[in-house]
Amino acid sequence: YNLLEKAKVKVILISAQKSALETKVLAEFGKQTKIPVISVSSLTIHNDLNTILWPGGTSTIPKGRMMQTSTNKTLKIAVPKSNGFPQLLKVDPDLQTNTTIFSGFCIAVFEAAIAGLKYQPSYEFVPFEYNNPNIGEAYNDLIYQVYLQKYDSAVGDITINANRSLYVDFTLPFTDIGVGMVTRLTPKDNQNLWIFLKPLTRGLWLTIVGAYVLATFVIWLIERPALAEQQTQQSNGQIGRMISFSFSILVFAQ
Repeated sequence: YNLLEKAKVKVILISAQKSALETKVLAEFGKQTKIPVISVSSLTIHNDLNTILWPGGTSTIPKGRMMQTSTNKTLKIAVPKSNGFPQLLKVDPDLQTNTTIFSGFCIAVFEAAIAGLKYQPSYEFVPFEYNNPNIGEAYNDLIYQVYLQKYDSAVGDITINANRSLYVDFTLPFTDIGVGMVTRLTPKDNQNLWIFLKPLTRGLWLTIVGAYVLATFVIWLIERPALAEQQTQQSNGQIGRMISFSFSILVFAQ
């Protein structure tokens, strides 16, 4: 762990003469840290690499979870009936055929991943219905149902967090959101006077200012008096009204 944190090692080379216990411990370490453990023969003249030792202490190249053909097990894939974006996930019951249609980007990614396997496991989508208005709690219950092996897996717009990762394994994020982390602001950021500008981009702020100026100009055209002498006498008040009214348009809903 010390080398992993300080030296940022990418691979672990071990002697082929290690004991079975040492080999098992290093294999488990490689499994936890996702670092390959390679067995190197110390008796070779040219220091050639020996058989790769994969997590679990086996030298057999893993080919995925092979389903036993004798049982013909069909994987039950839970799909939550989300009320979010239908382009991401959509579950529609078909009353004519008495079936459920599953669609959306999450379903397409899952089917593409299954199609890319060298073996084709049998699976079926099962709608996961919930009455809890709190979607986060409902999805937590879905994760727990997978943990209890009521379902073999789940597909959907499920957020990955630390608590859920204690019960199930997640795939890597396949959306543009990717991986995010919530951290505290540093004291320097808290004392920054212009921190309120950070949520919006520079281009969006310029667009808001441009809309403000345009609204002010339109109000000036509408409120411009017909007589030049009245415009001269009320010019100061008109400028104030134009600025305040255009600002209220952008800020207040009414």
